[in-house]
Amino acid sequence: MRTTIISTIARRFFGHKLRSWGMLVLLGIYILSLVGLGISRWHSYQHQAESRHEHQERDRQSWEQNPDKHPHRMAHFGAFAFRLPHPLSTFDNGLESYTGNVVFLEAHKQNTANFSEASLSTGLIRFGDLHPSMLLILILPLLIFFIGFDAVSRERERRILRLMYMQGVELRELVYGKTLGLMMLAGLFALPTLALLWATLALEVPDLGQETLLRICLLTILYLVFLLILCLGTVLVSAWSRSSTQALLTLLGCWLLLFVVLPKASQSLGYALWPNKTKIAQMAAIEHEILQIGDSHNPNDPYFRGVRDSLLRAYGVDSVQQLPFNFAGYVMGLGERLTAGIHSKYQAELSERYIQQNKLSQWLSLIDPYLAIRDLSMSLSGTDYATYNDFLLQAEDYRYRLATHMAKLQEQYVNPQWTGGSEGKRNAISREEFRRFPPFAYRYPSVGQSLGGQALPLISLALMLLLLVGISYRTSALIPIR
Repeated sequence: MRTTIISTIARRFFGHKLRSWGMLVLLGIYILSLVGLGISRWHSYQHQAESRHEHQERDRQSWEQNPDKHPHRMAHFGAFAFRLPHPLSTFDNGLESYTGNVVFLEAHKQNTANFSEASLSTGLIRFGDLHPSMLLILILPLLIFFIGFDAVSRERERRILRLMYMQGVELRELVYGKTLGLMMLAGLFALPTLALLWATLALEVPDLGQETLLRICLLTILYLVFLLILCLGTVLVSAWSRSSTQALLTLLGCWLLLFVVLPKASQSLGYALWPNKTKIAQMAAIEHEILQIGDSHNPNDPYFRGVRDSLLRAYGVDSVQQLPFNFAGYVMGLGERLTAGIHSKYQAELSERYIQQNKLSQWLSLIDPYLAIRDLSMSLSGTDYATYNDFLLQAEDYRYRLATHMAKLQEQYVNPQWTGGSEGKRNAISREEFRRFPPFAYRYPSVGQSLGGQALPLISLALMLLLLVGISYRTSALIPIR
């Protein structure tokens, strides 16, 4: 193949399309929409980040300003865990608007994340949340189809294709030249969007500088591969269609199937195949299992009475007042370990259900580039379900450490003569002990962790590109000239 011929065909196609007023109007509308979305998402990110950071600081101040108090009371006083938005959420908001961003952490109980943007907004957000990446993965493909549907079929209809062939232009060179030209046109739309992606580096976020840069580089490469797949596929459809009209109808049908029908159908089918329990049913099952163990706040509970008798025999004493530690604190810690295990088991089952539901979309990404780039974009932007679930796990780990630490303080420092849960100032300990416990600080997963569950989408994009390149190389010579 001759690169000079390919570049000449690309420049001619690019120049011809760019001279169209319709192209300029589309480009203008696209850029105006991008600027509007970028400003909106930027302000939303700054507001959310400042608000959550401020509330996290206030919660910590409230914790530290507590007077000397009984540890059990501090365990129930609890703390709040806020999930700060990832800077790349300005580019791809993903599930950010629909997942909660704050959890109240208290002893003996796992609370759900609350205060999502969707729950605090009007019902219009349920129709979809607009963000810049949507222009790249949903709107730009449609524009590529409209721009490139007649890339080869138009030359055939005007009898130019046969003339080019007679002059020595290989059909393979024609296909790659048209693909390059269409990719250049797509770049007019994509480059401003990717520039907005790179602009997120201006957001100064501690501990995320190098990670954010790596994520942006990977996103840029993946989006360019995605656009190349669309451009090459569009040119091949145009080359093998009998007419430009047939090519346009075929491409529009592909857009409806791959970008609308399959994504929606995969979600509905995934839920039908692997339904999860309702929130009420989940809570009822947890409470039932906890009741089977016993109530750590009830000194006469059969299970914990058995624990008491075992300790008395082990230490050779007649009452819990004679134990070398506070028995109520020991029971509190034991009860926390038991209830945390039950909560974690049910939460893991629920997470596994969600993962199974999403697996169907990942398998379909092998034939749908939209599903592949959507999942990869959300994962690298820190707005997918896996990142949200990681926040819940970190919040639960902090809650468990907080509760067990308070139980340890009660066990060590509260007079063993007192067997109740908490009692006024007589059994209070210094608030300096509470201040030593570190505040909650969420850490986003690394790039490797984010991409750990995205093997299928990555393989999908690579296979699609190789398959289309192979098809174009092997079959271009068989494209009908008339």
